[in-house]
Amino acid sequence: MKSTRPHLVPARIGDITQGTIFSFAKLSRYSNTVTYGLVITARCDIAQDKYPVLNYLPVVPLQSWLKHDGLKILLEREKKNMDGRIRSILKEAGVSDTIMLSVDIQEIGRVHFPSDIGTKAEKKRALRFSVLSEEKQKIESLVEEGDNAKIVHWFALHRKSSIEELIGTLSKHDLAGYYLFERLTNEVASEPEAFVCLLRDVSAIPRSLAIYVSNGISRHVFSENYDGTVLDQLNIPEGELSMPIICIGSPTIEHVMQEFSYLFSRIGLDDPDTATIKTIQSICTTEGPQIA
Repeated sequence: MKSTRPHLVPARIGDITQGTIFSFAKLSRYSNTVTYGLVITARCDIAQDKYPVLNYLPVVPLQSWLKHDGLKILLEREKKNMDGRIRSILKEAGVSDTIMLSVDIQEIGRVHFPSDIGTKAEKKRALRFSVLSEEKQKIESLVEEGDNAKIVHWFALHRKSSIEELIGTLSKHDLAGYYLFERLTNEVASEPEAFVCLLRDVSAIPRSLAIYVSNGISRHVFSENYDGTVLDQLNIPEGELSMPIICIGSPTIEHVMQEFSYLFSRIGLDDPDTATIKTIQSICTTEGPQIA
């Protein structure tokens, strides 16, 4: 039977280590979202109390991610797709696509794609352009309005496949900077509640606060023991505790750390010299491999 991802281990109060997920972390651009923290400080440093700060990565619900970072990706892809389709129609009509740089899309449609004149093929092309123009104006209007929930709703209604493709890419760990956890509980739920780990947003809390969090810290205790600077590092609601809730076990945590390290340690090299490679290929194919 195939195991369920990710591999989860129950958290223990008083124990915090690499892979521990604690509640009520804070990330400014997700201000209205319950954010969790995934500890990434090395296990040996924690075990030997050799860490001045506890480093962690924010983890947010997938639905919230879709309204923030995920939405930026959707919009970028949609713009590229729309512009490509518009350029294709302009090319069919013999109109230079540079017109898009200086002329409003409505004006382009009025001048070059009238719906009431021309051949049957031209009228069909005009209809395609009109539909694209309306969609482009609608999404630009929603972006200007600034309600991310409405934009995601538009995508759900009109670009369902775009959302599905994005989540599919995310689930295969092919979206740099993000890591999908299908769940953060071992409890059987009717619907999975997925979460996204933000690999670029490395954060930290002081070691003294980390010890408090490992045992559970309330808003009251937090505010009593820390000044304003540190107070901005957790977002504990009244009546709740910031505490370990689950632990990402092996091999998932090692895979997360691999993805995290790869994000910051990639090295780009020039392609091999073409002439040199051709010479090597020629030697191997003309004379054949040498037999020792």
